[in-house]
Amino acid sequence: MATTDNNGNVPRTSDTAHEQWSQQYGTPRITLKRDDDNPFKLVRRLGRGGWGDVHETDLNGAVVALKRVFFRDTPRERPRNENELNIMEKLSGKRHRHIIELIGCYERISRGERELGLIIWPVAQCDLARFLGCVDILRFCNHQGALAPRDNLRWALQAEEAIEDIAKVVGMPWEASMIFQHSAMPHISQIYVASLAYLPTIFGCLAQAVTHLHNDQMIRHKDLKPSQVLLASGGLWLTDFGWSLDVSDLSNSATNNGAIISARYQAPERASRGHQYCGRPEDIFALGCIYLEMMYRICGRCFESHIDEKNERGWSYQANLDQIG
Repeated sequence: MATTDNNGNVPRTSDTAHEQWSQQYGTPRITLKRDDDNPFKLVRRLGRGGWGDVHETDLNGAVVALKRVFFRDTPRERPRNENELNIMEKLSGKRHRHIIELIGCYERISRGERELGLIIWPVAQCDLARFLGCVDILRFCNHQGALAPRDNLRWALQAEEAIEDIAKVVGMPWEASMIFQHSAMPHISQIYVASLAYLPTIFGCLAQAVTHLHNDQMIRHKDLKPSQVLLASGGLWLTDFGWSLDVSDLSNSATNNGAIISARYQAPERASRGHQYCGRPEDIFALGCIYLEMMYRICGRCFESHIDEKNERGWSYQANLDQIG
């Protein structure tokens, strides 16, 4: 569940979380000794990636996310794994309503291993990848005019979770007990229609977030994709800056870094593995891919059946540009 206020909405500002951290620790970074207890209780896992696990936790009543990264404490490993911290500290200096915020962080060194914990606001309902997948499920239900048969429990649970996630993001009521009731279909159809109406409202929010990164902060995200976009009722936030690059001290934003990131949304220059220079345009390419996936749902079409029909592992936009249209 997302962190919500009495009306079921994620708070619009991070002020409470910042205040609680300041009162408790007084400094943005704290250092823990090897034998110190973990300062934050892990409530539930929100995600997992190459840059660490993310869990929901509590900061004196303010619900926040804790991202923990473990790595060897060596001159080579330390800068690479602290990159996200450095990027987020810079972003926190000029807060933006569509970018997650760093509330504070802790570090702990134990027998040559380093633990870095980032306290992040907010905890959202789901990410855009999940939302688009839920739209596909509701689209199927809506077209069938009914949910799956009662004996298909697995499908029923998937449909129930999808309806709940979308209903909370678009701000519509839903009771799980309605899942097998035929009378629920009109309400499910309304939630589906609301999800299609919701998607056009976030195109500009995504563009504003990327513009802020590029023009105001001189940062390339380098790994834009739907799972890096957090959603909740009344809010959208760009997240995950583990691969990001601060180019403010460079003569231009182009590098020949052939870093291996999510292949599906790679720009052609990134896929060249260092043979072509990469710059801020690669973020725009990925943003266009995200927009395309959103447009397919708005038009009532299943994305995978029209683009990646076989759902192939390693499928990418840049290698299949002739299919897209």
